[in-house]
This record gives sequence, C-alpha cells and structure tokens, in this order.
Amino acid sequence: MSAVGVDVAFSYQRSAAEFEEVKKICDRAGTRCLFVPLDVTQPAQITAAVQQVTDTFGRLDIFIHMASLFVRRPLLEISKQHFTKELDVHAVSALLLAQAVVPLMRTHQWGRIIHVTDWTVDAGRPGYTADGYLPYYVGKGALHYLTQALAVELAKDNITVNEIAPGPMLPPRDMPPEEIERIAKYTPQGRWGSAEDIAQAMLYFLQDDSFVTGETLRINGGRHLT
Repeated sequence: MSAVGVDVAFSYQRSAAEFEEVKKICDRAGTRCLFVPLDVTQPAQITAAVQQVTDTFGRLDIFIHMASLFVRRPLLEISKQHFTKELDVHAVSALLLAQAVVPLMRTHQWGRIIHVTDWTVDAGRPGYTADGYLPYYVGKGALHYLTQALAVELAKDNITVNEIAPGPMLPPRDMPPEEIERIAKYTPQGRWGSAEDIAQAMLYFLQDDSFVTGETLRINGGRHLT
C-alpha cells in the first residue's frame, strides 16, 4: 500500500515484534505507518483503534480484514466457546469493524473494504479443511456471505466490498518439508504463493473508479481446479 502513496495503519494482538521490520519498509517507502494494538472481538477496542487512525491520518478510506484463527481440533473436542470464538474472529469482527469505518467512508462517498477468506470456502470444498478445522471453515463461510451482503448494502455509497480467497501461502513454521513439497506438487503452478501475490490482488480491488463489488478473487495457483 505504501508503494502507491497510501498511509497505512496496522492492528496487531501478538505480533508487535514483527512490526519493527514493517516500519523499516514503510520508512524506506516514505510513507506514514501507525501500529495499533487491537483485539477484534472487543467492540470498545475497535472504537478506540478507529479513532486513533482518524486522529493520526484525518480520514479512513480503505479497510482490509485479515483477522483469523486456524486451530486444529477434533469434532468431539469443539466446545461452544471454541466455535463462538472462531465466528467472532472471522465474521463478527468484520461486521463490527464495518460499522466503525463505514460512517467515515460515507463522509467522502468513497471506500474500499476487502476481506480475506479462503479458497476452500469460495469453491465449496469443505473436505480440504474438514480434518479438524470445522469452526475455521464455518467462520470463513460466514465472512464470505457477509462480504456479499455488505456489498449490496453499501453500493449506493460508492463503497465496494470484495474478498480475496488465498490458497497455499507462506508455509507454517512447524510444517514438515515433505508436507510443504506435497502441497506445492498438487498446486497446478507448482509452488506456494507469496505476500506479493496477495498485495497485487488487493491493488486490483482498490482502483479509484471500480465497478467490481461483492466479488471473490482466488489467489491459489489453480488449486481449486484439482
């Protein structure tokens, strides 16, 4: 975002150390960056975070929702609390954040909202996440349909709402090398995706006079075709 002249605010909960490197990138690009601690399941913290952004930058035009949980848990070990937590992080937080940022976007009759979901949801492939990730799949599914409903609700305000549905991106640190290789093998393009792939997709949705809303862009190297 900084490369196209946009000041950027990042929220975080447990990743404060990583933002030191992000700040260096922003500094090199000559853009302003703000780092805001935020638990997206807490409405009061959402209100405070959005206020901090507007106090710093004066306005808020773009909102990207990337909050996610990916915890493996067998079906019979899923409690009501586990299930509710994933729904809160994936979908309820997106609704609460939209309620916080949309009034600011309406002020200028322009806004862009992007949600990050999952290609398995868009392609209707629960089998890829069924092995212990049921709450994740349902939570991302709720976010998928929230994207479409918000797109209709906000179209009259020149606010677009779209989603990016990534496939295999940046292998987890604890993933065995053979599993990393297996996933790359079954991806038609033969590799894992990168942060740059996601960034390019986001830039597509941020065009000034976009006629695209309520859409899903899969970034998965053709994985949905296999």
